Amino acid sequence: MPNNIHSQTYKVKGMHCASCSSVIEKTFKKVAGVESAEVNYGTEKAKVSFDSSKTNPHDLSKHIEPLGYSLVVEQTAEEMGMSADEHAGHLGLNQSKKEKLAEVASQRSLVFSAIPLAVFAAFVMGWDILAQYRVVTEMSYTIKEFFHHLLPLFATYILFVVGKPYLLGFYRFLRYGKANMDTLIGIGTVAAYLYSFAVTAFEETLRPFINVDYQYYDVTIVVITFIALGKYLEARSKIKTGDAIEKLLNLQAKTALVIRDGKEVEIEVGDVKHGDLVIIKPGAKIPVDGVITEGASFIDESMVTGEPMPVQKKIDDSVVAGTINTSGAFTFKATKVGSCLLYTSPSPRD
Repeated sequence: MPNNIHSQTYKVKGMHCASCSSVIEKTFKKVAGVESAEVNYGTEKAKVSFDSSKTNPHDLSKHIEPLGYSLVVEQTAEEMGMSADEHAGHLGLNQSKKEKLAEVASQRSLVFSAIPLAVFAAFVMGWDILAQYRVVTEMSYTIKEFFHHLLPLFATYILFVVGKPYLLGFYRFLRYGKANMDTLIGIGTVAAYLYSFAVTAFEETLRPFINVDYQYYDVTIVVITFIALGKYLEARSKIKTGDAIEKLLNLQAKTALVIRDGKEVEIEVGDVKHGDLVIIKPGAKIPVDGVITEGASFIDESMVTGEPMPVQKKIDDSVVAGTINTSGAFTFKATKVGSCLLYTSPSPRD
């Protein structure tokens, strides 16, 4: 790879559906100097290879900012003259989870305010449908007029407050020609709302041309509420998944005892190299995957296999990072090392 070609992975803000990753990926690939781009919605990360003489991360971020997204571009601690802890604090890395929790809390309040309105709209819609088949009696004129004036107020709140992201998706589609799931929802709900509003405002004028007895405020209310509820549940589940992964990563040993130049040296797990001989003592966690070259022991692999009883391991047997050595000491050769970068292949496009 030429010296000016860089391949980096960046966190992406603003993605709300799988089609968002497709939009971002296509936008990056059109930027001069970009060799390849892979955007994953599940991990909210973008892996980009680019020519640093033609573009840079800040320029890439500017290309997607009008579409509602942005790259989290981090300066290194050395560039800013900070310690690692100061740098993390400056970047707000310790606040990312707090920000996500705040976003989920905001989604929760909006969804919980919309659900009663959606239930009410569904009740009115169901009553009207059942009345047509004479399952229930028809609404009285007074009740129908009450609903006739109440539903537009509910729909206005749902569309312009709860449905704000979908309106923005519609706007970006009109301005930039980029569509995602929010765009489709925005087009459908805005069309239903505007049609219903026109029928409400010009009922007598439009009566000779269309059937003014049917309005679709309930569609706007129910669709936006259920989509918002789905997004809230998805965001909450992603936080729980992140917590589970974080706990899993915390099971990994922080240091490893390796043989370097004939001496036992304790180093960070990230500094372990392929082929290093790692010494494991009784009660220690296994830092990386490998194959035993000397000694034998019983290893607790319950966190990997679910098997409650320790498994006997001897020379040429494989050991797994994160498992616990319960008895004897042994030495193994490291076979799988590297960073714990959670990046998977791109998800299927909508």
